[in-house]
Amino acid sequence: MNRRLALKKITLITALGYSSLKALNVHAQSPTPASGSAIKPVTSAASPELPVQRVLSVAAASGVADVVRSMARVLEKQRPGLRVDIETGASDALVARVANYAKFDVVLLSDDTAMSKLVATKKVLRAKVQEFARNEMVLLSKIKLSKLEDLVDERIKLIALGDPSQVAAGRYARESLVLANLWNELEPKFVFASNVRNALDFVVRGSVDAAIVYRSDTLVKGAKALQML
Repeated sequence: MNRRLALKKITLITALGYSSLKALNVHAQSPTPASGSAIKPVTSAASPELPVQRVLSVAAASGVADVVRSMARVLEKQRPGLRVDIETGASDALVARVANYAKFDVVLLSDDTAMSKLVATKKVLRAKVQEFARNEMVLLSKIKLSKLEDLVDERIKLIALGDPSQVAAGRYARESLVLANLWNELEPKFVFASNVRNALDFVVRGSVDAAIVYRSDTLVKGAKALQML
């Protein structure tokens, strides 16, 4: 059976008293906005530089880092005097930062597991949690693969994925491989990365033969030269 990696969602969590999604009401091409989300196309004109009057602090999972930076640039142009500060990292690492009293206005995590951990810290109310966008897991490799089962090919010696114990993308990858009855067989080949972008870097640099990442990660320079399933 030709098993494809399952569609997964990215969860937006608004935290620590900042609940207005209007601040992120800008257009991004990837990941795909969820139905009813606050992202809408906008047009903006360059504004004269003004002293910073407010700082919007955002914590974003590595899988959405690029799109959040793009949104921030548009937002800063739309709202002179506003500066958007962005901290990126693995979802669980960001949860740990919040648990240790780091203050963010908006927190974007990549799965429900991390979201539940954040809610458990009691730093944010569950009512503040909203689905933000959808993404998809894909397989990148140096050789052409037609299905997940091809990962058992002896030419595939190392496979990079996020560490499932702390990286949402790793949990998604594990879920897909377990469903395909491949996890145990492939486990000796795994190279666990501290975040999904590190997994991408491994395959782009040629340190591994394949990697499981988000589709949005494939827009990064170097990834387009690889085969994608």
